[in-house]
Amino acid sequence: MQGRVACTNRLGSRQEGQAGRVMEQVLVVLGKVVFVALQPLAVLMAALTLPGSLLVLASAFIYSWACDWQRPAWAVLVVLAVMAALAETADNVLSVLGVRKYGGSRQTAVAAGLGTLAGAALGSLVFGWLGLAGLVAGPLGWLAATVVPPLVGAVVGGFLVAYWLERRQGKGDPEALQAGWGAVLGRVMGATAKTAITTAMAVIALVGAFWPH
Repeated sequence: MQGRVACTNRLGSRQEGQAGRVMEQVLVVLGKVVFVALQPLAVLMAALTLPGSLLVLASAFIYSWACDWQRPAWAVLVVLAVMAALAETADNVLSVLGVRKYGGSRQTAVAAGLGTLAGAALGSLVFGWLGLAGLVAGPLGWLAATVVPPLVGAVVGGFLVAYWLERRQGKGDPEALQAGWGAVLGRVMGATAKTAITTAMAVIALVGAFWPH
């Protein structure tokens, strides 16, 4: 009960009368719904190599502020901040290591990361309409139609940039193809690590917000 009351302090608990109490409850429920809904969205973002870990951290920070820093507690926020830094670092480091392991230059590794982001954005822009078409097949169809285009765009973008740069640097076709494959492998490993850490963060944030004290 103490945590529940604390979470209403910044959401209108000083309003008086029946209308004020109803509005207070509406705001509390709405805040909880938004907070919960942001967690799977953050995991999806991480799978697409976007900073989903930062979304978990930001949502937990705002929710904790609304709950007078009781839910999630400060200790949980610190853990989430460390995990977010780890998730973003692991993503970038593994992406670079993938290119380097397969013979690509450091410049190619950095450019392949940018190519991945550009490919994901382009895939979303060009094929974003597929999300609407996927609604015909239900929620899973919509999810697949929404996720697949940017994911494919990210893989293709990283591969093409790595291949092109290696060719420009005078390397042969086999070496360039190998660097492109390294970019794909590194991005997959980075996205996997980021998704795993972000999923753990989302669980910790939800437990910290709703688990009874």
